[in-house]
Amino acid sequence: MSTHLKIRQKYIMQKKKFSLGFYGNGKGHKITNLFIDKPSIDYVGLFGFVGDFARSEGIIQDVRIEDIWLVGNNYVGGLVRFLDLAASVSNCNVHGYVSGNVEVGGLVGRLDNGIINNSLSMAPFTDLK
Repeated sequence: MSTHLKIRQKYIMQKKKFSLGFYGNGKGHKITNLFIDKPSIDYVGLFGFVGDFARSEGIIQDVRIEDIWLVGNNYVGGLVRFLDLAASVSNCNVHGYVSGNVEVGGLVGRLDNGIINNSLSMAPFTDLK
């Protein structure tokens, strides 16, 4: 398991609502040849909603994605679909191709008050609208 992301997850159950605190440290390992082709689906990316929108907090760090091919509809991000308040991405990079219609990014599809530090996307992306 040393070559896989080690993820510690904190589960919170409250009034029939489910929330997940996410802490991912890739420790510099890389994910290669990630292929997702969902042109009619919204919120496409390796990770979904990270942060307060999902009523959770989240930290993603030291993750590298190479040779990504990712196609979605709206809110499409190579690493994170939606990065919200109380969430951060640090020391991450994405290389490859990302495409969608609205709010598309090589690293993050939609950013709402989340924090991105020392991260890079070399994924040319297409925002069709």
